[in-house]
Order: sequence, then structure tokens, then C-alpha cells
Amino acid sequence: LFFIAASRYKVVVIMSIIQKLGQNVQINFGKLCDVQRDTYSTHVVETVEFAVMGLVVGTYYE
Repeated sequence: LFFIAASRYKVVVIMSIIQKLGQNVQINFGKLCDVQRDTYSTHVVETVEFAVMGLVVGTYYE
């Protein structure tokens, strides 16, 4: 039963690596989701030279 329900979920992974070159960086994303079934997680690493953002989205697919 768990495997049948799990097959309806899709996982999307997006990684962004940006060289800053002495500039500031602002990274945003918008979403349209089902708050009962969908979820996401982000992680940002920023140094003087670069910024990295990882985004993992789990969405229910009918």
C-alpha cells in the first residue's frame, strides 16, 4: 500500500550556483501547491565569491 501511494509523488531538485563578483544576490521562488500534500525544502550557502541555493520539492501527482 505504501508503494502505491508513494508512486504518486514526484520529486524535483533545483540547484543554482551564482558567482557574485562583488555584488549582492537575492534568490526567490514562487510556488502554487496543495498545502496538505506538497512540501519543499531549501538550503542556501553564501560566501564572498559565490552563492548556492538548493531546492527540493515533493509534489503529489494525480
